[in-house]
Amino acid sequence: MNLRGCLVLTFTAIYFTATAQKKQYGLTASLNVSNVTGNGMAAKYQSGFEAGAFALIPVAKKLTLQPELLFNLLKVSRSNSFPVYYVDNNNPSSSRDFNLAYLSIPILLNYPLSAKITINAGPQYNLLVYSNEALLYNKKAFKNNDAGVRAGMQFHPSPDVSLFASYYYGITNINDIDNRYQWKNRQFQVGVNVAVFGVK
Repeated sequence: MNLRGCLVLTFTAIYFTATAQKKQYGLTASLNVSNVTGNGMAAKYQSGFEAGAFALIPVAKKLTLQPELLFNLLKVSRSNSFPVYYVDNNNPSSSRDFNLAYLSIPILLNYPLSAKITINAGPQYNLLVYSNEALLYNKKAFKNNDAGVRAGMQFHPSPDVSLFASYYYGITNINDIDNRYQWKNRQFQVGVNVAVFGVK
């Protein structure tokens, strides 16, 4: 089954599980500090941002599902040794720094530790929608798809507002040049969720 089919089945299951329970919908924004690891990439964390929408869907007495749809902007840098690893087709005039933008879909399962604190974890899929890198001549360096696991903690100062910190651990290799070296996506987010309205 392809990714689109899996997402359709997932959201269908979410809908029918939670149709009789109260749901919340809102907006989210965060500072996103990221690092792309691997040969030829600069080993440093750099700041970007995430913004989008989320839903809170009760699925059990203490469990809520939190699917999100995010615009995720990363700043990435190649290392000075990039031409050493990629001699063929290397573009020596390419900018050292560039941006990658993803449409990110985390699906998190929330569990409350107390009335104010919740932990969550779940899978995340990222679709590359923009890149201004020019590391190679006539070839893109990054794959269009990325997937991994996201986990974090939320603090709820009020029923409609939550402050969160989370970490994304990319599992898939996003290097589209060849299979010799693997590049992995690592991200740390600190942000706020604001519930806009609820539906029963």
